[in-house]
Amino acid sequence: SFPLNGNMGELSVKYVAPDGKAVIFGSSPALVPGAPEHAEEPTKPSAWYSWTAEGGLKALTVLPDGEIVGGGVIGNESETGPRDNMPHEGGLDHVYFQAFIETQFGVSAGGLYVREGETTKPVSYSRITGDTTDVKVASGDAVSNNGKYLLFHSTTRLTEDTPETSLGSLGALYRYDAADESLEYIGIDGGYGTSQVIQMSQDGKTIAFQSEKALPVVGTSEARRVGQERRSR
Repeated sequence: SFPLNGNMGELSVKYVAPDGKAVIFGSSPALVPGAPEHAEEPTKPSAWYSWTAEGGLKALTVLPDGEIVGGGVIGNESETGPRDNMPHEGGLDHVYFQAFIETQFGVSAGGLYVREGETTKPVSYSRITGDTTDVKVASGDAVSNNGKYLLFHSTTRLTEDTPETSLGSLGALYRYDAADESLEYIGIDGGYGTSQVIQMSQDGKTIAFQSEKALPVVGTSEARRVGQERRSR
């Protein structure tokens, strides 16, 4: 057994391996040294952990410098989010999370990272020549089997082929490839973020989403094979 305590109940469990020997879950009380302690403040972002039959308990929301932070493991548990948002297999191969930063003004959402074993890498940073590699605020939508692909959106332009217009409240949708740490621009979804992502297939090669813009049908990438594009009302 493992400790579990948070105000999200069963939603605090993100992943259970098919064989039952691996789990991803969140806990308001700190379960390892250095983790944020929110036992008395369960509404604050909790740290997330993995448990395996072989390795026991480990923190997952760990920044590249080793700091354990409150965060959110992808995917989205909302009814407005994509239905298959966590991998069916290999959920611990690549664990994606959004870091939450506590400041004097409260808690703010940060960028996206991926935890691979004992290493954390940034995900949501610009691949545009000349830009800094600072991690940008972004929100995850879905993860493919074995974590090979992450689907996420950001109001910051992150690739050369993202339209050179001010996104404003609109979000650009991207697919991250863990194999080479690259980003592929998928399209503009809209001001409602995750609620406009309908589905990503478990192999990460088919994505269905809504857009508030008329999107040109271009490119041959498998990631752009959208079965049906629905315009938002």
